[in-house]
Amino acid sequence: LYLFDWPHAGIGPAEFDLAAFAQSVSVEGGPEPESLTGWYAEGAPVRGDVLDAAVAALAGFFADAAWQPDITGLPRLRAFQRAQFKVSLRWAARRLHLPAPDWIASISS
Repeated sequence: LYLFDWPHAGIGPAEFDLAAFAQSVSVEGGPEPESLTGWYAEGAPVRGDVLDAAVAALAGFFADAAWQPDITGLPRLRAFQRAQFKVSLRWAARRLHLPAPDWIASISS
């Protein structure tokens, strides 16, 4: 018997799980994703290019999902996804050496 508590369970590179975890911890008030990534890298290899792709993919996912219609029974989901978008996009910009998306501060979570 297997139980998954993820809405999108799948198989893929470990860096994707790391990116998803690190940004969600930051959204919840924890450290910046780079800190979690550094701690993770102390015990397991992290492929920078794969992490870059994972962070960018998450930012893209949240850019789309955060403005979808609300889901009955999950009234705070879209606000949380907007917060995840903000953290993920900022992190992607830092990883990819792009200008900081200062406009993102205008998005309400």
